[in-house]
Amino acid sequence: PSPATDPIPGGDLPSNLDALAASVAAAAGLERPLADRLVRLYGSETSQVLALGPQPIVPGGRVVAGEVEWAVQVEGALTLEDLIYRRTRAAWFSPGERDDLLAPTASLMGDLLGWDDARTAAEIDAVRVRYDSELQFKVDP
Repeated sequence: PSPATDPIPGGDLPSNLDALAASVAAAAGLERPLADRLVRLYGSETSQVLALGPQPIVPGGRVVAGEVEWAVQVEGALTLEDLIYRRTRAAWFSPGERDDLLAPTASLMGDLLGWDDARTAAEIDAVRVRYDSELQFKVDP
């Protein structure tokens, strides 16, 4: 194997991402915008992510259950903040949707990582603190 010739994980894609997203949407019964997001984030590994859980975590949401398991078991995510900001990029969704995701996503992640209720609550609080800090504007005098 060579870093110069081997594709990055998920990077061995067809040239037509729209066709891949349409195929993923049809095969998994997903809305097209969700399939588009998954293909752009997971590339050729999208089917593997969906095999872990194709259902949205919240009804009509843009994060599927398989993304949580993938992030923990394949990518090594250990915190809810990492999952929300870096792995799924859900922090950049609408405020209502991202807030609705926190508790059920933390519960799924906690089940995988053996968190107790206190740890799960602390993980949710850490994400909320970061959300709030990003809304603070500092003005230098």
